[in-house]
Amino acid sequence: MPPPRRFRSIAIPFVIILLLSAAANLAVAWYLASTSHWQTTGHADGRAWATDNGYLKLFWFRRLGAADVMVILQENPPEPDLLASTSSPPSWFPIDAVREAREDIGNGQHVARPPARARGWPLISFWDEGSFAADATAHFDRPLPLRPIWPGVLMNTVFYACIFAMLLIFWRVIHRAIRKSRMKRSQASA
Repeated sequence: MPPPRRFRSIAIPFVIILLLSAAANLAVAWYLASTSHWQTTGHADGRAWATDNGYLKLFWFRRLGAADVMVILQENPPEPDLLASTSSPPSWFPIDAVREAREDIGNGQHVARPPARARGWPLISFWDEGSFAADATAHFDRPLPLRPIWPGVLMNTVFYACIFAMLLIFWRVIHRAIRKSRMKRSQASA
């Protein structure tokens, strides 16, 4: 037995709106990734750990629609507030890899984490890792971030779905008003 007509009239636009909002979420993140540059200036949160061979510093830069994370190994001690910092890096950044890097550095190996970037609006929703070029600038092999940050993906998808639903409702209201005015004109002329 096929689903009732009323169910189909609601379910099909709902699925279409969800697909459009998921595509819009990805498109916005990719647009921001292609237009915004790697950020290493301005206000940054950070944290530092002492190792046997120096200090490992983790910085993250946040701004509207973007977040950039960088891990640095240095011999000189960083600022005391970084060593005492209890701030947490972004939840999407693989902090376990930084812990492993600390252990490797403590064992005499020189390990540096690649830089990471995240993009999306209103919340960051996709991230990717890159590498450092010879001139110490961040380089990303893939031009677009592909790894999802699930809370951001879900929230952004709901946000864009609300926008598309309002547009659909507005379009239907306008369409009905136009149809009613045409019917009144045709009745008046008859």
